[in-house]
Amino acid sequence: MRSPEQYLGFPVGADRSLADWEQITGYFRLLSENSPRCRVIEIGRSTEGRPFLLATITSSENHARLEQIQQVQRELADPRGKQGNELAELTALGKTIVLMTNSIHATEVGPTQMSLELAYELVTACDEETMEVLDNAVLLLVPCANPDGLDLVVNWYRQTLGTAYEGTAPPQLYHRYAGHDNNRDWFMFTQQETRLMVEHIHNTWHPQIVLDCHQQGQDGPRIVLPPFVDPYDPNVDPLIRQGAAWLGQTIAAELSAHGKTGVMTNVTYDAYSPSRNYQHYHGGVRILAEVASARLATPVTLVEQHLRGGRGYDPRIATWNQPEPWRGGEWRLRDIVEYCKLAGLACLRHAAKYRGLWLKNFVAIGQRATAPRPYTYAFVLTRRQRDPRVAAELVEILMFGGIEVHAALLPFSADGVDYTTGTYVVLMQQPYSSFAKTLLENQGYPDVRRFSGGFLRQPYDMAAHSLPIQMGVTVTEIRAPFKASLARIKQPPRFVPHPPAVSLHGRWLYIRPEPNGMYTALTKLLLAQVPVHRLMHDYEEPALPPGTLIVSGEAREFVMELAADLGLSVGGLPCGDLPPVTTLTRLPRVGVYQGYVPSPDEGFMRFVLEQYGIPYATLKDRDVRAGGLAERLDVVVMPSASAKNISDGLMAGVYPPEYCGGLGIAGSLALREFAEGGGTVVGVDHACDWCIEALRLRVTNIVGSSREDEFLVPGSFLRVAFDTNHPLAYGMPKEEAVVFVRSPAFSVEESARVVGRYPSVNPLVCGLLHGAEKLFGRAALLECAVKKGRAVLIGFRPHHRAQARGTYKVLLNALFR
Repeated sequence: MRSPEQYLGFPVGADRSLADWEQITGYFRLLSENSPRCRVIEIGRSTEGRPFLLATITSSENHARLEQIQQVQRELADPRGKQGNELAELTALGKTIVLMTNSIHATEVGPTQMSLELAYELVTACDEETMEVLDNAVLLLVPCANPDGLDLVVNWYRQTLGTAYEGTAPPQLYHRYAGHDNNRDWFMFTQQETRLMVEHIHNTWHPQIVLDCHQQGQDGPRIVLPPFVDPYDPNVDPLIRQGAAWLGQTIAAELSAHGKTGVMTNVTYDAYSPSRNYQHYHGGVRILAEVASARLATPVTLVEQHLRGGRGYDPRIATWNQPEPWRGGEWRLRDIVEYCKLAGLACLRHAAKYRGLWLKNFVAIGQRATAPRPYTYAFVLTRRQRDPRVAAELVEILMFGGIEVHAALLPFSADGVDYTTGTYVVLMQQPYSSFAKTLLENQGYPDVRRFSGGFLRQPYDMAAHSLPIQMGVTVTEIRAPFKASLARIKQPPRFVPHPPAVSLHGRWLYIRPEPNGMYTALTKLLLAQVPVHRLMHDYEEPALPPGTLIVSGEAREFVMELAADLGLSVGGLPCGDLPPVTTLTRLPRVGVYQGYVPSPDEGFMRFVLEQYGIPYATLKDRDVRAGGLAERLDVVVMPSASAKNISDGLMAGVYPPEYCGGLGIAGSLALREFAEGGGTVVGVDHACDWCIEALRLRVTNIVGSSREDEFLVPGSFLRVAFDTNHPLAYGMPKEEAVVFVRSPAFSVEESARVVGRYPSVNPLVCGLLHGAEKLFGRAALLECAVKKGRAVLIGFRPHHRAQARGTYKVLLNALFR
């Protein structure tokens, strides 16, 4: 069997040497062809079309009965209806299933390189420990969770090797849409790679253990492992919490036993959000191994006194959770490979040695999940929603995550409320009830402090993640048990548009503005050169809100096709003449700014626009600085990014000149000229600060300089009141929750039109808000005149990670303004 070094022509982890995806897939296929312990399959294709591999490594005897082992896992994952003897027999037949995923963040190159060596050692070694692992465990190895990003990073590294720019990260997102936030997609399932892993690995194998290998900054501990810090999501079973702590400390002890220093546990990373913790809600443990980085494959030299700590720890000091600090020196890719490999082997040894206990606890977690809950019996989702298609998308998300959804066959009552036939019901007595509950309930972030009067412990990611609130879907939590005739649905539902209020015959047809799909219809109508009118005021008979689309009856067949496809509510207008409207005869020419400092917000914005079929052009720094934007564009959108990143961009000398400098003064002048000449500039979230300065708006971000002890919103959902008569809020409800992540809030002069405003009471809907009074009555969404044009400031994240579908309309309205 050829070793990775023999295959690649260099040792794994060698300085300044990285294997690309073609080399890695080639080697894994070689292992599969030559070893009875390894089977490699392609489970699908990545976003950009690369093969996505899964390697299953276990003994040849286990491979011979792999289907039986997988069936045992399915049986154990749902213990309902099984007696103790049957479960004991299944447990005796089962194996500990360990899923190991690598380098979801593509600049964290070490774990993927390490996977070659780990796989080779497991398929060739015959020592007692390895044989125990192969006999008692099944390793599901994902060599790289982001193949597109791997090739991007490797190609950039090779291109800059030997230059002053060696070891820098690529000046673009390392996932086409999500960038670094691709590990925040594991409860919304928007990205191809997420869906592949959930559908073909998690939901088919139900692993007891997931080891997710990452890298972190250069100058902290050499590796960080669980126990996770508080807070934990309270929906995570205590056995899972204990299992993560047990496994993390065991791996840490093995690393120390191998002479590795700087091994730290119980810092930085919590398990509050389901972002990447899918298995925590599906019966298994998911742990992180975060190893210190080099400069990709280029070594770094670090002096001990320059190592940096975080809140509550110092990597230079020996403590219970880091008994032996790393004393500095040279740190190279080979060190990363060794730490990762030792962590993986320690995890596998633990899984094999305690096979019986892992499976027993797996069953116990499932039994507790299917037992009655003391406070929540079910969640219900009625079919009558503002946007039936988005409601159907929520049901699809739940079902994709393994959650059982039922439909009512007859009317029923629950908690004193009557519900109609067809109402969707999510019962809590099911294997993945904790996942359903964390997705559907409102989160109240706990007050966690290291000591009384100390700083509030902030979440590592978001303080809120409720999908109904983000998506604008009405879901009701039912406390008391109820009786109903229910049938489990097998396929995600079709959206059911509201029936037309009047006949579809007539001179004019209307399309209501509440569904997000209306913007796809608007785009398709304009592409087909069908003029579209939008109501400027309420219409009484039938009752229609401002923003309703009005189309000639001659397009009736096309409109009905769109309505059926997109879940739109349409009807006919009895009048002969049009009421007051604005008229659109072509699509707006939209430009989306893309700086060289990568912004996941920009990537997700492109994703959303493509999902809705809205054309756009990407604007780089040079495109904006060149000026003449009005000749090509009507709208320029500035996705969320700091004012510094937009203005200054990447640092000269660190990156090649063509990637440096940001928009600078020239870009600022060009966008001001564009707006003053009649264009629209849309600033989103943090980009509003740059827009205020560049466009000389008479607006102040009143929370921009606040200290954390004065004002803190690290990722929560806040209530905003919208002026739905204004075009920016067409189709919105009078009040809606917005995603606020250290976002701006505005004090404005009379020249600005406030379209969204925080109430004069605490606006918190879900999550954490400290210093609420700073937001009382402040503007969240506004429009400012800039001579002939305008600036739109959206002081929140309207398309946050392709999750906040309840506020997509704010962004899309700004484009069609």
